[in-house]
Amino acid sequence: FFRFGKLVGSAPEAQFSGNSMAYLKFRTTFQKDEALRAYFEEITGLTLAMSDDFGSHSMAAGDFLKAHDDNNRNRRLALVLYLSPDWQPEYGGVLRIVDPAGHESTVPAQYNSLVAFDTLAGTTHYVVPVEETAGSDTRLTIGGWYRNPS
Repeated sequence: FFRFGKLVGSAPEAQFSGNSMAYLKFRTTFQKDEALRAYFEEITGLTLAMSDDFGSHSMAAGDFLKAHDDNNRNRRLALVLYLSPDWQPEYGGVLRIVDPAGHESTVPAQYNSLVAFDTLAGTTHYVVPVEETAGSDTRLTIGGWYRNPS
């Protein structure tokens, strides 16, 4: 069983809340700020193009993401920003990145951390199930991709 929900819509009274406005500002910066794109080019050594491929995600107990690669839609650099301040390791929901030789790297869902990886490096990745110990807590992320400039 697979469940993966995107945070979509909001109550009318929350549409212009501080949180929604911060999200929109972050999204706009990610999509249009050349200096931010240049920063990621500098730290990764990759040549990147801007993207509108961006979203927010929520995973609750039982949710997971099957192994896959992001080598599609001309994606080049994947980014995931973790937004759950009280997330505990025993809640699960960790990202696992598998290199072409089959070696796995585990990336904990640590609050206020950013993960970036090259989608053309031959890796796959998946998110292990969020455990029932998470209770009503959810694994919240914002993610997106810079594109390959070709």
